[in-house]
Amino acid sequence: MKTKHPILRTTITPVLALAMILSTMPSADAAYWARNRNRRGSADDNGSQSSPGGNSSNSNSRGRDLDRDGIPNVVDPDIDNDGIPNGSDANVDGGVALSGPLRGRYIGDRLPNNHPAEHDIDDDGLDDHSAAEHDIDGDGIPNSIDDDIDGDGIPNATDTDDDSDGIPDVSDDKPHGDDGGAVTGGQVGNGTAPAALTGLVYEAKKGEGLDKTLNFNTATTGTEVDPVQGTNTFTYVFTGSGATASLRLQFKADKWDEYDLNYATGLFGRRKFDKNVLKSTDGGSFNLASATTGGGGTPVNGGTAPTAISGVNWAVKQANGVIEAILIFTSATAGSENDPAGDIDPFTYTYTASATTATLRLDFKPGKWDEYDLNFATGAYTRREFKNNALDDTDTGTFGPQTP
Repeated sequence: MKTKHPILRTTITPVLALAMILSTMPSADAAYWARNRNRRGSADDNGSQSSPGGNSSNSNSRGRDLDRDGIPNVVDPDIDNDGIPNGSDANVDGGVALSGPLRGRYIGDRLPNNHPAEHDIDDDGLDDHSAAEHDIDGDGIPNSIDDDIDGDGIPNATDTDDDSDGIPDVSDDKPHGDDGGAVTGGQVGNGTAPAALTGLVYEAKKGEGLDKTLNFNTATTGTEVDPVQGTNTFTYVFTGSGATASLRLQFKADKWDEYDLNYATGLFGRRKFDKNVLKSTDGGSFNLASATTGGGGTPVNGGTAPTAISGVNWAVKQANGVIEAILIFTSATAGSENDPAGDIDPFTYTYTASATTATLRLDFKPGKWDEYDLNFATGAYTRREFKNNALDDTDTGTFGPQTP
């Protein structure tokens, strides 16, 4: 007597049936079907789009629906359902859903639109700088007439620098903002390239997003911290001339970055080389780490450097706001440095003012002196400390009139 197959005489759900069918398949075929059965633009268990190879985009662009509201991303005015229209959302495809089946959950990615790793701002499955992508931010306005990208009031059809990164579109490998969007800078230090970078920390930005933190540990070595890729060590060569400088970071024999730095504007241009070949060109803004993370002070003397400082007392603070010393200028050439512990170190000094900035040198004894670059518009300083006739340390902070 023949026994009927259980599947034929038992009532089962479609999901259970699929599972049972997969269990009878060869492992390679089962894995294929399990991997591909959800590639219809549905969200995964974390509210993120399912996609091959872990990429946030897939080729089935018309069916993608990140927030599961029934409106495909390609025409959804608020892709992540966070209440911010796509055209005004700093992260179009990532946020907390305010309504719908995923209400209260964070869905999508955590990359702002201007992050270098964000290649599909509106999660429609099309690479932002591909020829097929006609509406990068998903606001319903074609790129050719849209000013979504850099906000300078010039339609992209006639704008020669769509993302305002300082690189003309004709030479920009990512002209639509994939490399950081609009760039705004500001004077670095006193607007003049320093003689050396030892001890300094620079933050490089693309748009408003932090791109790299560069730590110059010695006169020739340092570390680069990338928010996504982690930390890399480098050797470097720095050459300054007036308001500009060139900087080359060598990561390995066939991989390096070249920076063109402008201290007057706080902007940089960068060329990335890998395997001895130019891979990309981009740009952004840079500044001392303390100046970009809240270490900037308030204007001193109305923002203008005084012609003389005899009789002035200044409180010098570290980047974290802690008072490090009080500088007392008792005459046109002499004074003392008083620290919070009560130590008093007399000095002679030279001071040179120029508009909003000034340089100050305090000589404590032969072979020991401090050099200050003072910015009266921001109340910030850069200081180089010399001992035994050699640069010992470089730091930054704020300064201003001593208060009781």
